Amino acid sequence: MDVKRVAILGGGTSGWLSAIFFKKVWPGLDITVIEDPKLPPIIAGESCTAPFVDLIDFLGVDIYDWIRKVDAFPKLGGKFVGWGPDNSTFTQPLFSSYRNRWDYYNTEFGNDNNLLKGMLAFDLPLKDITVSNYLLDKKMTPFTKDGHVVRPMYHFDSRKNAEYFKNVGLNLDIKLVLSKYKSCTKNHAGIEKLILEDQEVNADFFIDCSGFNQLLLRKELNATFTNYSNFFTATGVIAWWDESELKPYSNMIAMDYGWRFNIDLQSRSGNGYVYDTNLLTADQAKNEVETKLGKTVELVANAKWTPEMLLEPWQQNVIAIGLSSGFLEPLGSGGHTMIAMMLKLLSEMWNPCLETQVAAKKNFNTSYEKIVNDTVDFISLHYRNGRNDTEFWRKHLSPKSIPISLKEKLEHYRHGNFYDDGTAYSLENYCVVVQAYNLFDKKLLAKSLYHKDTNVKEKVTEEFNQLKKEIEYISRDCISTLDWKKLYD
Repeated sequence: MDVKRVAILGGGTSGWLSAIFFKKVWPGLDITVIEDPKLPPIIAGESCTAPFVDLIDFLGVDIYDWIRKVDAFPKLGGKFVGWGPDNSTFTQPLFSSYRNRWDYYNTEFGNDNNLLKGMLAFDLPLKDITVSNYLLDKKMTPFTKDGHVVRPMYHFDSRKNAEYFKNVGLNLDIKLVLSKYKSCTKNHAGIEKLILEDQEVNADFFIDCSGFNQLLLRKELNATFTNYSNFFTATGVIAWWDESELKPYSNMIAMDYGWRFNIDLQSRSGNGYVYDTNLLTADQAKNEVETKLGKTVELVANAKWTPEMLLEPWQQNVIAIGLSSGFLEPLGSGGHTMIAMMLKLLSEMWNPCLETQVAAKKNFNTSYEKIVNDTVDFISLHYRNGRNDTEFWRKHLSPKSIPISLKEKLEHYRHGNFYDDGTAYSLENYCVVVQAYNLFDKKLLAKSLYHKDTNVKEKVTEEFNQLKKEIEYISRDCISTLDWKKLYD
């Protein structure tokens, strides 16, 4: 059966981005978004990664208009304060291309990542070969008068962001129905129509963007979610706002029973304590925050969740996108990344003209599961820091707290085998954490490189220093965060 009508249950960022995306890729479809007028978008998800920026660029969004209207501020990476050995700090920068010249002069059959290995083996900080790290340490943006030297990620106001894309969608003649969902009727294909409080909506394909309510996949189709509570014990958050310091990066600060985030928008900062709900109450979490900050905070949000994911988000004629497909925890800003990656997969695999979508559905779910597994591994990697000063950190010393696939990755790293098989996060992203936590054998890695080239240390060091000089040169005209903000005042 040809798909002619698509109904999206739930608005917010995931719902309206899905609607706009479908209208862009398949302009002939009749698209309807159903919003409950009594359920405003949640105050959460105010930081994004590169795939989200790629998505809004693909959709033709005027980035400068978006920046103004959602209070967006450029983000070049994140600082993990107190996460490393002896409570040290490390930076996870936005990586851009740096390998081209090395690959040209040191050709290999395939890419053995010897430049990356060399920096690890010879104690050269990976972050230092990125434009992003150079700029964020100086509170600079990647923007010049003529453009930018690297495209940044962003912090933004979550509710303004949802409202922005709603307005974009309405201008594209996407239908909006304001009503509360009650139930649905089903047929052999899955769901036939949605029964709302005051009307019914028929469609051929349905997108569940109902957030944590998970109204269609979980409650109507009884989909099975995979639980990750062994790996992620921080399952609650309290949030508050504060003044912005115009930092072009996110702060992730280790706490006694979890970690605290601090992200700057143009007009305010968003802050939260992601804590272990089995060890603290929300009131105790607030007390810890106020003690460490030396001031009182006024909460704007308080939430709990179960870390679980739907590994087959496309079932029958329904797909879950956004929080309706599950949530792990805020580390890594994965929410918007998942939305962008799911929509990209759909554009590659979904075909409204096919009589059956069995093969496409299988391929989509298989690809999505790889993204989830990579995300689970990457987030979990950050808890391998060896801290044992509180019960929260001691929990993460248990072998049960490490995914099997991450154990395998770490075993490869220890033996000097660094290969890029990530679907959501790059090898460089992994190696920044591995270097910060010393999760590899430097002597073994150096020995393996010397077997290939006895001058490898000198070559790697020369390349490292040359890259730093080039970064300084191309960043010479970048403007400060304060000057950048003045452009949008």
